[in-house]
Amino acid sequence: MQLFGFEYLDGVYTPPKVEEIKNTENIESYKLAVDQISLAIFSAQSILPDTEKTEKDKIKRIENKILNILGSEYFPRRSHIVSESIEDSLKPFSPSYATLGIPPTVSDPVILWAYDKKVEETPAEVGRLLDSLTDLSIGRKSSVLKLKVVQENTIGRYGSHAVKLAYSHFGTVDTNIDDNMLMFLFETECNDRPTLIETHKSKLAIIAQARKSSALVEFLLSIGHNENVANGQNPVGIVNIGNTCYLNSLLQYYYSIKNLREQVEEFGNQSTWNEQIMPGRKNGSMQITAAEIEKSISFISHLKRLFSELDAANSQIGSDGYKSIRVKPDYELAKMLLEPVNYINIEKDNDTNIQNTIFMPQQDITECMAMIESYLEVASPPSSADTLLSQRLFRGTLRFEFLGDTIKKSEFKNEYFNRLIINLDESQAADNTVQSCLAALFSEHKVDWYQNTDSSDNSDSNKATSADMTNSQSSATKRTFILELPEYLQIQVQRTQFDTVLNRPFKSTSPLKLLDTIDLSRFVHPDLPTKSYTYELYAIMIHEGDTTESGHYWIYIRNNEKNCWYEFNDDIVKIVSEKTIYSLDVSTKVYCVVYKLAKL
Repeated sequence: MQLFGFEYLDGVYTPPKVEEIKNTENIESYKLAVDQISLAIFSAQSILPDTEKTEKDKIKRIENKILNILGSEYFPRRSHIVSESIEDSLKPFSPSYATLGIPPTVSDPVILWAYDKKVEETPAEVGRLLDSLTDLSIGRKSSVLKLKVVQENTIGRYGSHAVKLAYSHFGTVDTNIDDNMLMFLFETECNDRPTLIETHKSKLAIIAQARKSSALVEFLLSIGHNENVANGQNPVGIVNIGNTCYLNSLLQYYYSIKNLREQVEEFGNQSTWNEQIMPGRKNGSMQITAAEIEKSISFISHLKRLFSELDAANSQIGSDGYKSIRVKPDYELAKMLLEPVNYINIEKDNDTNIQNTIFMPQQDITECMAMIESYLEVASPPSSADTLLSQRLFRGTLRFEFLGDTIKKSEFKNEYFNRLIINLDESQAADNTVQSCLAALFSEHKVDWYQNTDSSDNSDSNKATSADMTNSQSSATKRTFILELPEYLQIQVQRTQFDTVLNRPFKSTSPLKLLDTIDLSRFVHPDLPTKSYTYELYAIMIHEGDTTESGHYWIYIRNNEKNCWYEFNDDIVKIVSEKTIYSLDVSTKVYCVVYKLAKL
């Protein structure tokens, strides 16, 4: 109780005042405490047989008192549900709550956690579990749960009801019907109703996914239907261990880069990485400490284990043509990047406490990228300061040049970058493309310039201050160039905007037109050789949700060897068409896009 701010005085726990809950982290902790108590008491009730009504009533009264002490009335919950009438409040969705193993008093995030946990423990029951989640999304009128249902559908998961509808689309209720007969029924429907051919394909894909039919998958691929179809040749996915969809997307991205993957897998040879914790590397002017190096080395070791497991899983295909292995990231690896929160769950069989971990609601995906790339750099040996692979892959240099408007004196400064941030034109007639947004970023414009009074020469060429001038504020023309280019150009789309009328932030859904190639020639510094600096589209990180602090992430990655695009959506991986990649839907959800330097 003291973890949540309670004070223990004279044998009594005194709760903190609700108005003292200042930050989001504390509020989330309180919500989790309330949900955790509800789960624990619900589990205790379910252990007792129905004949022990007196004991169950006692537990209910205890629950009410505990939840009141915790201040549960201050948190948004199902308004019509009270713990005194749990049996009544379960109707008409009692089977759905029972299926997921939760009481109806818990909040939507806990329902999502329970659903994911059940899917992980009993993947064969995903159809029944998704039916329950669908029921709850309707009964609770929850946009959060509805979004989860849609996300599950997009990765090829469907409820049992959706599967039954797919069979009935072809005029049958026999789920044991032969694959060849299904193909015949499909072709019949295509002949009878040719305008609905895409619907016919989607329904057959649902059936193929539900029965894990390699024959149906191959048939769909042969007629050009790649959406919502998984097969044994696809890479394996990574299990979501609790609010880790954006981490999983990044792990698949870094794994896809061959020379980075190979270098990570060399961990243990005592030379590729600074496993001896040797000093000497600096972060700017600051010496990197031994503790920082040790933490980074630990991260590389966990990353190597994950990459090795992905290697092993990608090489195995089950007898049914599907890769049955799903890779689960180490908790410690996730903990080094994300902030964990723990639930205590009572296991019914032996009453032992099992701690299940999820992670706090989403951080910015690009912040997570920066942390990973920092670990890669800090873990490298000091002797490789000028040849760091992570720097060659992701780091470039910008040159900022300033020309004073009053006195025509030019100065410049250089800055490293691992990603560029582009803004979208929010006007209704805007035609945002990656190339046009980069042009806006590198456009020449006026800036305020604070001038100093030092009349000596400016010995530091990286400073953008002006010498030989007064200390008054003036203006200057600022020009931006690329001085050094990375192999992978990472571009973040600034989706978070601010509504000055409503005085609150909002997420922009303005479309960004993705281009297969972009040319940076016009943005490079004049001192660089005159040639084509062409980059090819490589990866697209997608965010779906009302705000950037919530929702769901997944990633599309181009596979040049197979000449196709893969969608990596947690543990589900599928091929998607170029039509999907360049669709309007993707253009409104792209959060970060990666271009790879084209080979000459």
